Amino acid sequence: MQTAGRNLTRTAGGGGGAGGANSNQVHYHVIPRYLEAREFDGVVFADAAGPPDLGATADLGSDTLAKLQQLIIDNWQAHKSNPSL
Repeated sequence: MQTAGRNLTRTAGGGGGAGGANSNQVHYHVIPRYLEAREFDGVVFADAAGPPDLGATADLGSDTLAKLQQLIIDNWQAHKSNPSL
């Protein structure tokens, strides 16, 4: 794995991570993708084909945002107490 990390770092053109730190590591980021639109609190979240458009946003009112934050907190706490969820 260390060799793969060094090779990836060389291929990417450097070893500097955030703030110039050495980052000889392999990692990935996960962005959930869905075939169909999802809805939360009356707001529709569509997932277009292809790479995600990170500039596209949903207009969330303060009430919907508060509900979404609470849902994340509740699920995080549930997962911490039962990691198999």
